[in-house]
Order: sequence, then C-alpha cells, then structure tokens
Amino acid sequence: PYTVLFENLPAATLPAQRVEITLPLNETVDLDAFTLGDFGFSFVFVDVPEDTNYYYEILPFSYLFGVQVEVEAGVDTAMRKAYWVFQSLDSLTGQPPSDPLAGFLPPNDTASGSGEGFVMFTVFPDSSSQTFDTIDAKASIVFDDNPPILTPMSLLTIDADPPASTIDTVFYNLDSARYQVVLSGTDIGSGLRNYTLFLSVDSSAYEPLLERITVPNVFVDLQIGTTCRFITLARDSVDNVEPEKDSADYVFQPSELVLPIELDEGWNLISSYFTPSTPDMLELLEPIENETVLLKDYQGQAVVPSLGINAVGDWSVLEGYQIKVTQATTLPVVGSPVVPQNTPVPVAEGWQIIPYLKKRPGDLEEELISVNWAIIIVKDNEGRIYFPSLGIDQIGTLEPTQGYWLKSTSQAYLYYSANFTGGGSGEASDRSNSHFDLGGLNTGNNATLILPSGIVLPAMLNAGDEIG
Repeated sequence: PYTVLFENLPAATLPAQRVEITLPLNETVDLDAFTLGDFGFSFVFVDVPEDTNYYYEILPFSYLFGVQVEVEAGVDTAMRKAYWVFQSLDSLTGQPPSDPLAGFLPPNDTASGSGEGFVMFTVFPDSSSQTFDTIDAKASIVFDDNPPILTPMSLLTIDADPPASTIDTVFYNLDSARYQVVLSGTDIGSGLRNYTLFLSVDSSAYEPLLERITVPNVFVDLQIGTTCRFITLARDSVDNVEPEKDSADYVFQPSELVLPIELDEGWNLISSYFTPSTPDMLELLEPIENETVLLKDYQGQAVVPSLGINAVGDWSVLEGYQIKVTQATTLPVVGSPVVPQNTPVPVAEGWQIIPYLKKRPGDLEEELISVNWAIIIVKDNEGRIYFPSLGIDQIGTLEPTQGYWLKSTSQAYLYYSANFTGGGSGEASDRSNSHFDLGGLNTGNNATLILPSGIVLPAMLNAGDEIG
C-alpha cells in the first residue's frame, strides 16, 4: 500500500477549504485492481471498506470544524489517474463556505498534528508487466486556489516471476541424530523469503512438514522402511509463491545405518555408539562368527559363537566388551546412533568396561569430567593408562568404537558431551609424564604395577620386566 501525506503548513493564515490530490498511474499499473485505502485528516480517521475503488461521503463534522466535509475518491481510467477531493461545505446551504475562516484543515499544530492528513491506496502490476519494470508514484496536491505541490517520486520495482526451489539431498546427520534435508532456491526479483516443505509417506497425500523455513538446512524425523517423497515450495519477498509441482523434488528411503567396528587379530576392547536393531549377541556376531573366538563382558560372562553359547544376552550401548578374533576383521553393527549427551552411562564401584559413545575422538579428561572425581584408573586395549591422582595420562584421546577398562571408587553417571561440541581434534595428545616411564610391550595383561620412582628394585628386577 501507498500513503500520500498532506499538511496545511503552520505558517498558513487560513484553514484549507478544499484539498485535491491527483496521482498519475503509469502503464504498468492494473487499473482494475486499484483499491482505495483508509484516509484521515486532523483528528478524523475513516475506515474505507476493503476492495473499494470509488468512495463518496459527506462527513458530518460541523461540531469539529464548523463545516461538513465532502469526500470523493476513485480512479479515472480514461485519464489513468487516481484522485481524492476534500471539500468543505456549509452545513446550512450545502455549498462551499463563503467565510474564508471556515475550513476543515486548520494551520498545523505540529504537537497535535491538527493540520495534517493522509490517503492510502493499493496498486498491482498489470498482467503484462515484467520483473524489474517499475511503478511510479508522484502525487500532486492542491490547497484551495494555490499552485500544486508535488510529492517526491516513489518507485516500486515489479517482481512478476515466482521463485523456484528444490531439494538437493536428504541424509542422516550423526551430529543431530536426525535426517537432514538440504534445500535450495532462486528468485530473480525481490529474493527468497521462505520455503514450505511437504512430505508424502508411502504414496500418501502430501502434507506440510515444516513451514516458513528461512535456512537451507532443516532436520526431520523419518521412519525406517518407508518411502518419503519431498516437495518444497518457495515464497519470495513480495509473496509470489512457486507453482505447485506434479512430482517430488526428492525421494528418500530411510534405512538402518551400519557402524563398522574394526578389529585387530587377538584381543580388542570395543563399544558401539549405535543401538543395534538386532541386539542378541549371537545374531550380532553372526557376520564374523568364523573369526570370533570369544566375547566377554566386564563380569566375565562369555559369548562363544562356535558353541552357540551366549551368557551375555543382548548388546548394550552402555557397556564395552572384550572380543578375541583369529584375524583382523570388521564387525558391522546395524542400527541407529545414540545421542551421547542424552545417554548417561552408569558407572559401578570397582572395575567395568565403559563405552565411548561419540562418533569423533574426544579428549579423555574433557569427556570423563563428570566422573573424574571417582576414577582410580582407566586402561585402553594397548595397556596405556590414565591415573588422575598421579597425574598420569598415556591415553590422551578416547576413540570411537573403543572400550576402556575403568576402576571407580563409587557409583556415578558418565555424561558425554554432544557430538558437535567438546572433545579433541582426533590427534593424539602428548601425555608423557616426567616421573613415570611405563613403556614396554603389550602382552595382553590387564594389570599394571606402578612403583614410586624412588623405590629400590630388587637386583633381579628391572623397569619394564613382567611379573606373573
């Protein structure tokens, strides 16, 4: 909508009896779509009905101004101009007043705005107009018999073209544990305002999934095993809407994901940040049953695929496990990722194998901060240790799909940070200690003897010897 403002200047000596406003309408304007808006003057506001293109009324405001006010407004299609005429009328004769002091618009009092007025209107582009054509708006205002006053030129650039949009891809985002939809769009005129994303599941009717989207990436929940068809419709900054589409922008079938756990020949400490869709240990280990000798939990309960023994039961993401394989192989865990910050790991008093629930490496001290007060020692599969009371950290970085022995003084809950925050860069930290050298070969032992640096060793023992 446009607004034209007019004012009887404070320096004027008489009230205005007649104000006439004319506005030329150029060829890009659809005259049939021209509509009048509200208008007002002094302390009067008139609400014009919607879709009005002609208005006439004698306003009975003698008690305010001493005169009635005849108002006529409309559009002259032959002359291609809009007009508004405000005429003071003597309430007795119905004619323009002969008294020069009688008028509807007094000299303006800038504090109250008593000498100000406005008219509003709406125009639309002609159907033949093209994007980047302009609508000019420059009104002429005449007070009584004075010369016309021209308003500044206002230019409206036309956007006649709807926007276009599509969906570039849909994929599972491990950081958010949701499906990510990537949208894109173009508009050659005023620019994109937002998108509406529609979803059809298994050939059902399209329903709005998200509305008024202003970012190119959104996250949604989808059901595994369904066929999801997506459509996006864009809206530009002048409310042009993309036409409806006959086919989907993107078709996606959510399926279960696979987390590969790499195993070295011999013993491994492992964990999973995926919740298995088939948690039974024998079924989970079936892809590598020929290579698997034994799997154990921290209590010593065993799974022996070759004998059909499963004393552990189901795989739990809240635990880590020991597994021995005859050769290097990969254990595929089919399922869905956990949200680490929403998955507290119970820590028992004494020994247990804890899982690492993040998809990226993380700094040990930062990730274990919630239970650091209770930790006596942490060990990895290579025999490296973290011993906080002695300031020893040979591990440095927790690795995805690895398990870790942990001994705790008390029960607690381990809370990992979110996948997209915290943790290290994945590079090993320099955790060498100036007081202890615990180097040596890993022999599969699960105990490390620590001796103070000042102790005198028996003659038959040297640093790095194995006992037992």
